[in-house]
Amino acid sequence: MILETRSSVAMRTLLDGAIRLGGVESDRAESAAWAVLGSQSWDDIPGPTRSGLNHDGLPLQLVLTSGPDRLGFRLLGDPCCGVPAIGDRYRGSLLAMDRVLEMTGSRSLAALFQRTLEFHLPPDDSGLADYPDGVMWLGTALRGPGCAMYVDARRGGHEAALDRLAGWLREMCGNTQDIDELVAALRDNTRLMSLGIEGVSLSNARAKVYWRLAEVRELKSLGIPGFTDRSFAEFLSLAVGSREIRLNGVVLNAGIHVAGGRWADVKLDICGCPHCLNYSRQEAVEAIDAVTSHFGLTPVPVAEALNFGEFAFCGLGIDTEGQRRLNIYIKPWAE
Repeated sequence: MILETRSSVAMRTLLDGAIRLGGVESDRAESAAWAVLGSQSWDDIPGPTRSGLNHDGLPLQLVLTSGPDRLGFRLLGDPCCGVPAIGDRYRGSLLAMDRVLEMTGSRSLAALFQRTLEFHLPPDDSGLADYPDGVMWLGTALRGPGCAMYVDARRGGHEAALDRLAGWLREMCGNTQDIDELVAALRDNTRLMSLGIEGVSLSNARAKVYWRLAEVRELKSLGIPGFTDRSFAEFLSLAVGSREIRLNGVVLNAGIHVAGGRWADVKLDICGCPHCLNYSRQEAVEAIDAVTSHFGLTPVPVAEALNFGEFAFCGLGIDTEGQRRLNIYIKPWAE
């Protein structure tokens, strides 16, 4: 008999939260978890050693998204984190990606996912040594269609990575002014982190780019129209307050519509780890309640969610129609 590790118990507990909070059928939730983790059972998943998804190496997150009129539930996973050889891990992750596309009814995104990998990854296994924590993360909606695939964008240093990003965006989305603005904004004082594709079909797919700032600056100085919205200052005031948060604990992202190459949305995430927000349970509940109330978003059952895992990140997103959303990322309990 194989004994469960503490990590697998913590991840199963997090999945129980998705089932109870999201009203998701247990078979559907477990299939989704195994798909994004590239596993056939919980026994395939080792302790927290080789994943960059969470600060402690655990490879799964539950994402609660609060919009104006509903809550959404997703899983994010780092596939095949128990496979020791990085080339084998990558090939296993490709199988997991295919499984996620199939189970979410998003098969039409397969070519975008594959071309993204071809554009950004080295041509053979020898170059995969630059990815000791794995090559991709996978996301899946728990209620309804839709999925995502993200890859590390940093290979080769900032200039090479940015040139590669620009070429990818123009191939995926077209040569547009919005893409030019985004690439120009990322040229200086930024640290590119990751990129990916999200959506259900070609008509609503979005190319996403994630980065950190190299030094403190005002969001409105970035040259990205969405970040001039005063809602971000209000969000930071409500969520951070008088705390000090490391610059490394702030992640910015922007989305471009694949169909047409126009802006889709922007988002600002802040880290909840012990070195950043470091909320107590009650502080997390009060902060999220304050944000959802201020922006007229659907209340989030944060207190209940924290019965199943730990607060990892939260982020405010705004699309080009001005619609706001709040993402709350819950990770498994640390060992």
